[in-house]
Amino acid sequence: MAKVLFFGSSHRVSRACLGILLAQKVELTGIVTASNPTRPDVLLENQPIPEGVQLTVATEPHRLASVVAAARNSDLVCSCFFDYPIREPILSGPRIGAVNLHPAYLPYNRGRHSAFWGIYRGTPLGATLHWMDDGLDTGPSIAQKEYTPDWLD
Repeated sequence: MAKVLFFGSSHRVSRACLGILLAQKVELTGIVTASNPTRPDVLLENQPIPEGVQLTVATEPHRLASVVAAARNSDLVCSCFFDYPIREPILSGPRIGAVNLHPAYLPYNRGRHSAFWGIYRGTPLGATLHWMDDGLDTGPSIAQKEYTPDWLD
């Protein structure tokens, strides 16, 4: 069974990713969120936290020994709409690596508010699953899907 450390937010896509991981019965080594620190349970959307899984609220998780230890005890770090950069030593902790689902057609519109910047700049919109590295949304792509909005979007 794969061991995964999950980073997410209260965004519906992030909640869906966590739901998929829970349905696949991966072993979660931890859940980290920065969204709504007064209500971190919003990320779980009425899904119970699996027994023994630590829920951590952090904006600089690389500074927390418990999160770094969870990364080292994982096969994979999975980030989906996490609000802050994930840095070393978390990135080098898991056995396989760290992946991020980013709401942009990379290399366009790295960072936050990618849909706004794509529309403003007239660059392609979409989503990218990529390996994480020390840069911000700069790791090698695993899969991409371009999205062409219409005027109703």
